Amino acid sequence: MAYGTSWTDTNVPTALGIPDVSGDGIPDIWARLRTDGATRIYNPSRTNTGSPVKVVLSVDWNQVKAFG
Repeated sequence: MAYGTSWTDTNVPTALGIPDVSGDGIPDIWARLRTDGATRIYNPSRTNTGSPVKVVLSVDWNQVKAFG
């Protein structure tokens, strides 16, 4: 079964696993999409990333070289 097939380096250059914040027992993901550079939070299931639940940083982070 494919999971997150469009999450390539080109489409999603930054993805960070974070502890479960949604309360479902599955770790969540912060991801920066190349399209607009915004960082979104995903509450994935065991079979799909699903849609983002919120934009957490709306600034275009495409030009930022590192988090730190």
